[in-house]
Amino acid sequence: MSGVQLQQRAAPTDWDDDALVALPSTVGGTDEPFHDNIDHLAALEHEATLMLAAAYLRKTHAEGSVNPGRRTRLAKLFPIIPAGTTPAQVQCLFEETSATNRRKESEAERDGVDLNYPTFCRERSLAPFERSAVMLLFMQFTSPRFMEIFRRCRFEAEKVGVHTNDRHNGMLIGMLLFIICRDYREQVECRHHFSAESPLVREDVLVSDGVGESTNLIASKVSLHERIVRRILGDRSLYRSSMRFIRWERSSVNLEQVVLPDGLKEEVVACMGNFLEARGAGRFVELDAFFGYGTGLALLFHGPPGTGKTMMARALASRFDRRIVSLAVSVFDKWGNPEDILARVFREAESLGGIVLLDECDDLFANDSRLGRALLIELEKARCAVIMATNKPVDLDPAMERRFAMKVAFTIPDACTRLRMWQSLLPAGFELAPDVDLAEIADRYQLSGGLIKNCMLLAMTRSKILKDGRVCITREHLERVVELQRPTPSGEDRICKRHAPMFSFADLQLRNRERDGLQGAARAWQKLKGDGLGLSVLISTSFIGTGWGAAEALAGECGLQVRRFNYSQLQSATEFDRLVDPLTQQKLTPMEYAFSGTLGANSMTLIMDYVGDLRRAFDKESNGETDYYLADLKDRLRSNTGLFCMVTWPFKQQSLPVEFDLHFVLEHPSEDSQIRRWEERLGKDGIREDDLVALVERWPMHAEEIDFVARQASIQSVIKGKSGRPGLDEVREVIGRSRRAARSPVLFGGD
Repeated sequence: MSGVQLQQRAAPTDWDDDALVALPSTVGGTDEPFHDNIDHLAALEHEATLMLAAAYLRKTHAEGSVNPGRRTRLAKLFPIIPAGTTPAQVQCLFEETSATNRRKESEAERDGVDLNYPTFCRERSLAPFERSAVMLLFMQFTSPRFMEIFRRCRFEAEKVGVHTNDRHNGMLIGMLLFIICRDYREQVECRHHFSAESPLVREDVLVSDGVGESTNLIASKVSLHERIVRRILGDRSLYRSSMRFIRWERSSVNLEQVVLPDGLKEEVVACMGNFLEARGAGRFVELDAFFGYGTGLALLFHGPPGTGKTMMARALASRFDRRIVSLAVSVFDKWGNPEDILARVFREAESLGGIVLLDECDDLFANDSRLGRALLIELEKARCAVIMATNKPVDLDPAMERRFAMKVAFTIPDACTRLRMWQSLLPAGFELAPDVDLAEIADRYQLSGGLIKNCMLLAMTRSKILKDGRVCITREHLERVVELQRPTPSGEDRICKRHAPMFSFADLQLRNRERDGLQGAARAWQKLKGDGLGLSVLISTSFIGTGWGAAEALAGECGLQVRRFNYSQLQSATEFDRLVDPLTQQKLTPMEYAFSGTLGANSMTLIMDYVGDLRRAFDKESNGETDYYLADLKDRLRSNTGLFCMVTWPFKQQSLPVEFDLHFVLEHPSEDSQIRRWEERLGKDGIREDDLVALVERWPMHAEEIDFVARQASIQSVIKGKSGRPGLDEVREVIGRSRRAARSPVLFGGD
């Protein structure tokens, strides 16, 4: 080694000015490759200290004739360097050590040893000068021995004229140039490594105290960003309080608990797994160098709340043992600059191999906002995995859309998927009582995965502990919590009445063929439901209340609830009349709301045409607006998969729109049935049967209409001061105000 004999000296136990500081090892150490990352970092400490020694000796050699005492100081600082050693000899020693370290790095990496420092340098395409700057700043950040030697060398106080006892991390740019470069020419040539275009600045490797237009570059101080230090160390902990808006999380979500349509989950897992494996193996280094930016993986998960977006993101992190880097969008208001905050989040995840999760990020999609622009920039530069999740329908700007490698739609699950969710969310140690039929519950209640999870948690708190210690969930417990969790639409009462059927076929005075036909429709619905098809029924009648009762009896026969709408209220597209679907979070027109698949589960949709808009449209007596809503109705019936029923007035048109599968014309009950109904409501006292026959012949009515007229007649009787039941005079008065006499009386007789 150019005749220089190295000596071993023990490291001192204190750090006063007279103490000797020994180098950590002999030059070069052994010839064996590095065993692990720490072994390699120890060698870098030795290399960085020799670089300091070479720089210090260059300085003292130039000043030695003026101050011979500096040669004695050199021996105290670097005891392995013999007195009289020339700067050229120390420089040669440093270069040999550096070459040995590069060779051992290559051998170790060929043996499969993960060395973070060379990997980091390759990923950032750092030049030799930049590698040396990172090494010096890294040692100042992590090695107390190096920090003390650097302080004692008094580079900054004596060479640059900055008199300070500052012991915090960081070096002046001028000092880095002096230590790394051998002469003034090289220092000038290397200034560009601190320019805005250099990897050190462009990749946010360095933290600077700022360089203004009048600032002397070499008097600016730079330090290594903490995340870079942790990246090289392999330390995945978080320390700095300035990162308090960033959350690092470990996920324990089992991928098997995430239930998605067949093939979708496997595709997402494969995409994420391939990217993380390639990035971890260093196969993206060439791509990073070739493209320069935009080699990250960005996934967009979009869909209604509770459909599994966040759960899937956490399951991916757990599956590939990666930390989640996340933050709340609200931190931008509290902590300031969104560009800086987003940049730190992305750089943290990139340095430590985490997955960025930006949940409920709707505000970030505003492409004309500051947040939107900041996000576009970070996605463009990203080299990490990013998952963004939003509950709202996505209408992306083209500039934003092209940055996502995969857009995954999470939808409200169908019955089969819901059953799998119920089954997957039952933990070990809990069992279902024999009366629990998960398939029936999954079919009856249209819930999101998040709501199903809530139901399971609530049911477990109510579950029964058996004598043998087993925990049993009963049907009663499960159905109770399902009812509590089922979403309640806000403002639905304005257009929809939801209730259990109030009539059965036994309550109605229908003709036999009408009752048989409606019961046949109920049987057909059970078959069509199993095939995933819908059934659309039209009921026309001269008294709308009779049609209402028949429709509700049909719903009861099918075991369904009723969602009842007024057709006139559905004929609106104004923003004021829109309602929000609580599951999908979409704003819907009243007609869209009536046919919503998520809201109509386990229900019959019943639309009442009280004023005859549909009848007029059928008979071509309507205006253009009414025709528009009829066309809208028919369009929705084409894709209807539920039980739909509409009640309207009789119409002349003979042909029925093909969108209606069945049409029931409810005729008046037989004359005998009508007479018996009048007798029940009016009584027989004082009323002759001939008068009732004449009443029925002139004004045939449905049973529900007779009930209504009798009620109104009773009110008139009380108003007139009469006691008892109303007479025929009050009945005729009410009928005269409400309707015309029928043109053709119903034939007397049976069905």
